[in-house]
Amino acid sequence: MKKNFIFLSGLIFILFIVGCGNPPQPYSKNIENNYPNISLKEKQKILNFLVTLNTIPPFYTKNDGCIYFNDAWYNFEYRNKFRNCFIIKNNKIIRVDKSKCSDDYGRHFSSYCTYIGGRSDKYSSFINKIQQHLYLDFIEQLKSYSIFKKICTRMNKEREKKFKQIKMHILDTTKLLPSNVINNIKAEFYLPKISCVKEYLNTLTLRILNKNKERLPICLIIDNPYHIDRYLVYLSKERVCKFYQNFPNLYKMFVKSVKFNFLPNKFIAKNKDIKVIVDNNEKQLTIYNDSDQFIEVNSIVLYYGNVVSSRIFPFNRDSTHLKLKIPPKSFISKKIGFPRIKFIELKTKEQMHQYGVSISYKKFNENIMRTLFKVKNFSIEDFKN
Repeated sequence: MKKNFIFLSGLIFILFIVGCGNPPQPYSKNIENNYPNISLKEKQKILNFLVTLNTIPPFYTKNDGCIYFNDAWYNFEYRNKFRNCFIIKNNKIIRVDKSKCSDDYGRHFSSYCTYIGGRSDKYSSFINKIQQHLYLDFIEQLKSYSIFKKICTRMNKEREKKFKQIKMHILDTTKLLPSNVINNIKAEFYLPKISCVKEYLNTLTLRILNKNKERLPICLIIDNPYHIDRYLVYLSKERVCKFYQNFPNLYKMFVKSVKFNFLPNKFIAKNKDIKVIVDNNEKQLTIYNDSDQFIEVNSIVLYYGNVVSSRIFPFNRDSTHLKLKIPPKSFISKKIGFPRIKFIELKTKEQMHQYGVSISYKKFNENIMRTLFKVKNFSIEDFKN
């Protein structure tokens, strides 16, 4: 009877263990060859890729070397959040359990998980299955990538050498730019850096999909716009990619559009009472009182093309009802912030643009409101030295 009891107790214990499931088997593998031409970051990316390649639903990964599984849904959140990560440390591949699990329906999480049977047991078995071949797959890819990287490094040097030989030829199809402006366009173009490990993994993916991958290209990224004198020049914004042996030494780039700054450096308006100087370089407006009486300025308006604005002072929302009092034979100066847009798109070389100022004021002990008003149409010719 006693023996039967012991046997039954042992059987129940075994069934209990089987029913509870087990965590994944411990994992630690030495990388025998150090592969000095492959960085730790590159090795980890290759390992992450292999983990991603082998992960299937309902388990998932974030291309970070980790395999995730959310075990139970309760109260709008997962109760058990399993996460096992394969990382390279001290020239070893190890697996780190970063799971967060709860035994009280998601209220409190801990880093300890019991892997209690059912779906979590399938998760544990899935990781064990990956661990059976992960190391051999990884070593195979390291050997292959070590050869690939040597070729990639050589090709990168050839690309950079070719890139330095490329000259940019600017073609003005708009017919709006003078030759001196075209000659001064120092078009900046960039050669994006190539990540050998990224190219390798892309190639590996395409090989799995039975597709071909082109060799490393030269890709020019054209920068925009170019500010030369009063011109703002926009080239055809594009990204050009060709294999470097076929990339021309002289590359043609077209002018797409041109803008021009019609703001005069200084604009002067005056009458017998006052003189106004608008300095757009210094962003300053000065009003001189040339009369022998106090003058009170009530409003100031600036004109630029079809834009009319009284909001010219940065610290005043409106320049109407200013009531600036200027003593006789003196002046005041104020900083201005108008206009916000100074470059106007050019359509023709003869294009003109209006600029001007108006000021309303009155003299001391007078109820007559007087106005100083002046506008002028500016053309490109007005700005030639």
